[in-house]
Amino acid sequence: MLNSIVDYAHSHYYDKQATHLLQRCLCFLLFVDPPSRGIARLKEIVTATPRLLYELREIVTALGHSQCNEAFDYLLELATALGNGFKAIAGEWIVALATLNTPGSKRILLSFVDPDIEQLGVEQHLEHYDRERLASYIVDIARAEPAVRDRLYLLCARQLPPAMRLLLADVIARLGISDALVSGLDLINDQANPPIPYELARGLESVFLERRPYGNTGNTYTLKPRSANEIRSRLFQMVLADDNRWRSAWVLLGQIEWWRLEYGRPNVEPRHPAFDSGEPWPPIQSVLKSRPSAGQSDNSDSKT
Repeated sequence: MLNSIVDYAHSHYYDKQATHLLQRCLCFLLFVDPPSRGIARLKEIVTATPRLLYELREIVTALGHSQCNEAFDYLLELATALGNGFKAIAGEWIVALATLNTPGSKRILLSFVDPDIEQLGVEQHLEHYDRERLASYIVDIARAEPAVRDRLYLLCARQLPPAMRLLLADVIARLGISDALVSGLDLINDQANPPIPYELARGLESVFLERRPYGNTGNTYTLKPRSANEIRSRLFQMVLADDNRWRSAWVLLGQIEWWRLEYGRPNVEPRHPAFDSGEPWPPIQSVLKSRPSAGQSDNSDSKT
């Protein structure tokens, strides 16, 4: 029955109603028994209809809900076959992999932050909102699987491609726990662009400043200081001993102190982040002695 409708709709593809009908039927094909027959027919029609692009969005979503191995294989095939056209279905493709929720689909999602997993080469087609969606699903995997979370922490210390570094910073910030952000500090780099990933800076702000609801509207809140001295101590050590991160660490320590001036300091947080180190706080003289160039800041550093 589906074949006869598909043949009719495909022969009248120039008509919008027929196009919509074809799209619906192709989605239904993914749920026939056995699924392999439906997907084989789907691939045949898609190959014979080169103008199909945005119409594939609902079909890609259906592939995720079909929960069959053939759907996973076809999702990978589409990602490489569409070339620049992949951008049109990127968001639905990410959701479909997450919906499949198989070891293989999880591995593909993790490949966007792990250089040791075989790459598909489609990351350049992802828009900002697609990367946010991808980061959210990777966080879901990390929260459910401690081994994945530990792997992400180790990746923070690796030299990653720029796109992976920024996506990993977003994942670390979304995890939102102290252990994650301490590991995420390894993602800052004075020679990188940007030296401090924006998502990581936002994640640190959420750790040091708690948002408490204000009033009954649900849309307003007040900021209250929250202690995270482990992060301050790590930044302090970076300023003193990390040649690749000391400047960015210095900026972050300054930002934290600004928050303390504006919102107060928690009673349990010491003024000095690492008193036992024997170094003065703030470590201005130590920085100037070990790095004379620190006193010759350019205009952008002065503003910071």
